[in-house]
Amino acid sequence: MDDCESDNSYDSDDLCDEIEENEEIQTLLLCGLVVKGLLLTHKSKYVCRRRRSSSCTGSMLINKILNDYEIRCYELFRLQVPVFNMLCRDLVAHYGLKKSRPVSIEESLGIFLLYLAHGCGNRLVQEFFNHSGETIHRHFHKVLDVVVNLSKYIIKANANYNETIPEHILNNPRYTYYPYFKDCIGAIDGTHMKASVPQRDQIKYIGRKNCVTQNIMTTCDFSMCFTFAWAGWEGTAHDMRIFNEARRRHEVKFPLPADGKFYLVDAGYPNTKVWKARWVLLKDMHVNFNFETQFKIVLASMTIHNYIRMSVSGDATFQITQEESYISRNDDGPDDGIEPHDEVSSTQRRSDDLYMSAVRDMIAGHIFSRSNTRASNDV
Repeated sequence: MDDCESDNSYDSDDLCDEIEENEEIQTLLLCGLVVKGLLLTHKSKYVCRRRRSSSCTGSMLINKILNDYEIRCYELFRLQVPVFNMLCRDLVAHYGLKKSRPVSIEESLGIFLLYLAHGCGNRLVQEFFNHSGETIHRHFHKVLDVVVNLSKYIIKANANYNETIPEHILNNPRYTYYPYFKDCIGAIDGTHMKASVPQRDQIKYIGRKNCVTQNIMTTCDFSMCFTFAWAGWEGTAHDMRIFNEARRRHEVKFPLPADGKFYLVDAGYPNTKVWKARWVLLKDMHVNFNFETQFKIVLASMTIHNYIRMSVSGDATFQITQEESYISRNDDGPDDGIEPHDEVSSTQRRSDDLYMSAVRDMIAGHIFSRSNTRASNDV
């Protein structure tokens, strides 16, 4: 009996010693893994720092471009140097853009505009400005939010838009618009922009373009400035539905025409062409931008479009299209989106359609008659 107890005690002691030894080995292995992880993390950070250790900093680069290479400034950022500097000052003085220690105001705006103008990704912007991906991301979104704040004050109709005759209509040396369009206050133009949304939501964003888009309603004046913008609608949303919602919802501040005034509708208007041509990012949003950011990008790009137009008259992109005549848009094909909802009554629509059709036919008749008279006189 004593021998059995002695043997059991011996086995138990050996088992305890073996367990303790295994625990020590596991502890040493875990410590080794932790140390190895710390070393790898330190090494990766060190390699990253070395890769961004160019002697030419982002601040040096942006200063050289602004001071020595005016043409390059326009090519890279789509702004002339005076407009770039003016925008920097305005964003700081009035709209809350603040300088951070490693990145100047000019760099922050340059980061944002390089994204917008060329549609490039974060990695390319990192190489250009010699900053980390996190820094690039943070400053892009910081400027984006500030420019969206500016949009509240710059994308709007003039206070007297219903009372004056636009200069483009009254005194156009190339086309005889007056008096036929003296009551026209601008154009309404719907446009689709490629979008990136989660797969579960894609169906409602695939409209007549057969790809994922957001539908954007805009109005613009004859100075090629946006006076209203409502982005973020699904690609399947019918233009008439968006228009009726804009009229109904006072908080979106759609500039309604007074009695007797009207907009040109479904117009291939030059400022939309200028806007899309200037900002390559609009052609295909990155998948790493969520939909709210894509909405903001559209609004911010329109804001800078207006800012350029209001600040300088000699911008090259505007000059290309400034003398273009109105061309009716027919390249989009039939509007096969879903049927509109919550519209005005069909009776009211028929009445409005008949009235505006009569106005259109009257203007067309006057212009045709005047053209024939001129042709006869020339003969």
